[in-house]
Amino acid sequence: MPNDSLGESMTTLPPKDSAIPGLDISAIGKPLRRKEDERLVTGQGRFTDDFALEGQAFAVMVRSPHPHARIVAIDASAALARPGVLGVFTGADALADGLGAIPHDPVPKTKYDMKLRGPGDTPIFIGPHYLLPADKARHVGEAVAMVVAQTLAIAQDASEDVAVTYEVLPFALDQRVALDARAPSVWSEVCDNVLVDTTFGDVAATDKAFASADHVVSMDIYIPRVTAVALEPRAALGNYEPATGRYELWVGGGGAVRQKGEVASVLGVKPQDVRVHTYDVGGNFGSKNRLYVEYGLVLWASRKIGRPVKFVATRHECFTSDYQGRDLATRVELALNKQGRFLALRCDNVSNVGARCVSLSPLGKGSGLITGSYDIPAATLRARAVFTNTTPTQAYRSSGRPEVNFAIERLIDTAARDLGVDRIALRRRNLVKPKAFPYTNAVGATYDSGEYETQLDLAMQISDWKGFGKRKRDAAKRGKLLGLGLGHYVESSIGSPREQAQMIVKPEGRITVVVGTQPSGQGHETSFAQVAADLLHAPVDRVDIVLGDTDVVKVGGGSHSGRSMRHAATVMSLAAVDLVARAKAIASFLLDVPPTDLDWTDGRIVARNSNRSFDLFELAREAAKAELPAELTGGLAITTDNEMHEPVFPNGCATCEVEVDPETGWVEITRYAAVDDVGRCINPLIVHGQTHGGIAQGVGQAMWELCALDADSGQPVAASFMDYGMPRADNLPSFRTEIAQVLSPTNPLGIKAGGEGGTTPALSVIVNAIVDALAEHGVRHIEMPTTPHAVWRAIQHAKRTKGAAA
Repeated sequence: MPNDSLGESMTTLPPKDSAIPGLDISAIGKPLRRKEDERLVTGQGRFTDDFALEGQAFAVMVRSPHPHARIVAIDASAALARPGVLGVFTGADALADGLGAIPHDPVPKTKYDMKLRGPGDTPIFIGPHYLLPADKARHVGEAVAMVVAQTLAIAQDASEDVAVTYEVLPFALDQRVALDARAPSVWSEVCDNVLVDTTFGDVAATDKAFASADHVVSMDIYIPRVTAVALEPRAALGNYEPATGRYELWVGGGGAVRQKGEVASVLGVKPQDVRVHTYDVGGNFGSKNRLYVEYGLVLWASRKIGRPVKFVATRHECFTSDYQGRDLATRVELALNKQGRFLALRCDNVSNVGARCVSLSPLGKGSGLITGSYDIPAATLRARAVFTNTTPTQAYRSSGRPEVNFAIERLIDTAARDLGVDRIALRRRNLVKPKAFPYTNAVGATYDSGEYETQLDLAMQISDWKGFGKRKRDAAKRGKLLGLGLGHYVESSIGSPREQAQMIVKPEGRITVVVGTQPSGQGHETSFAQVAADLLHAPVDRVDIVLGDTDVVKVGGGSHSGRSMRHAATVMSLAAVDLVARAKAIASFLLDVPPTDLDWTDGRIVARNSNRSFDLFELAREAAKAELPAELTGGLAITTDNEMHEPVFPNGCATCEVEVDPETGWVEITRYAAVDDVGRCINPLIVHGQTHGGIAQGVGQAMWELCALDADSGQPVAASFMDYGMPRADNLPSFRTEIAQVLSPTNPLGIKAGGEGGTTPALSVIVNAIVDALAEHGVRHIEMPTTPHAVWRAIQHAKRTKGAAA
């Protein structure tokens, strides 16, 4: 494919109001190939397990086989007697050494986040997360001891020698069960397992609207638990240097700066005594954004045994102890009048946070978007979070938004079918109109910009919606059921509000930009360079993006919540202004003219009434040769901070067709189209790639993925690739994707976000399509994952129900 071509299946609409004052756009908006790819595809990536230190030892975790059990005793004598074993460490040892709990800080706290609280408006109890528990194991796979040995094989063998005596306790796996007064308590501090109970919206207005409604449609919906299955398992390499008292950690994650602070807190040391290296990361999707116990354990172990310690999780450990995603139970009710106008929405969302509260982002982010893309005058949400004896959950691609989008989009399709009206007409009647922006929804979230009906029309157009009838008849001739699904979405992007950029123009003709985000495949080295290049009027290939070493990157919010490009581009825009000001100050000294007599024009500092001018590289070379005054020491380099709380609201629409074999329940996706409004698109090639990956992840959850647990034992029954269903290339069609660019007024470049929109509507659009295909059998809803067995059972159940009714 040519460097400047996206092909017919991927197109990008021009941005609305595209001019940026003072910026000559030459790189922004171009589908440049990623500069990091050559390194990655030729084996030159720097992933955590690629690093090794002389004399390093290996750590293996002893993990609980029980979902809930008191730790009575741990006998490590047999393991310690094995040659090559350097130590066995327990939760009691960690407490004796004064190690603290991981400061997850799970409650979203920007100015515009929904304010979650504990029951009765109390502080939220999160369940202290120590590196190793000393009292109880609270989920299967929780690490209860660590073995460190000279080789990985010795450590693995010795871990089998550690004898843990447990007192097995009753457990609860499902949040709906854990809510029952008779359910066992995960934490004695929270007897009823409810750590969050907050109501949003106007209860009285909602009740009044329901009382006067002509129609009320309700559904009980469960969005099950999945896991990220990153290509690179989580890993950590830790080293303690006694001479300096400094800890050094190599780890894959979503933000080295944050993890530096968290590790320092656990170890009880100052942040400057910790250095974190995070370079290439083989997949994240939210699962690696929070600290894992092993990250602190390898550093602690290194100090204890006097040599570096490495841990690499097995794939089975990833399936059982990676932070997992989704897991929301919701009851939703929609009130409508005779004309099909939405009057009110009532929701009761119950999130399963697992054994400890690592993040409330999914519950909080979803709470602000329960009304979706629709103008619903009144709404009430009761948002609860519940402890269970399962692996903790965390933000997973599009944190909380696919869950609430699934609920509202399924509810609308169901309402249309129950009331006998057209599902598209029902949506059109209630979508937020362009003139309403900025639009504040019924629970207080203010959407920045959008053309929701335009994206709906475009999605239908590129999917050949009108041609569906003929395709359905053709499928019927082959004995197949063809279904057509559509899902509209809006999501929010906020994220950590603070970001910093350093810009350094070097005499050798390169620009270094240091920024505190952290890519895991998003192409920051390319797209950030495009922004910096245009801001500074420099060639893209002369801009180097530096990330991931906390001795260099001092401040930064990492990558999550679709924040990276928006925050990085905003702080780089501010930094470019500061850099030009510094360039004028240096040129003023070199030319002995007042700074007010200098202009920044077309990438050059120009002295008025003179033929003297410099581009930034020429100026850097001249500055390097000169003896600058103290205030200009350091040359052409600046550091700029920014704090930005304002959210943005990417949005769009997806459609798909599925063909169902009624004899076997097999579902084949035959068409999939998506339109995503990402605000200004910096690199369409990268954004389309993000859309494709996001679709695959959403489709994976809708059709195959499930963190299934045995109800009687609490054991995971899908903890390998033999059992956990994953999307594959031959399961998916070629996607038809379109990028829309309705600019956001909240930041200088009008950026929204482009990494999560493919996922957000995918769950609803797939299930809507399957239910549409099965409608002639009387199927009203089907739970995810929509495996062939689940689809076949739904058909058979509908047949039996029809037969009984007859």
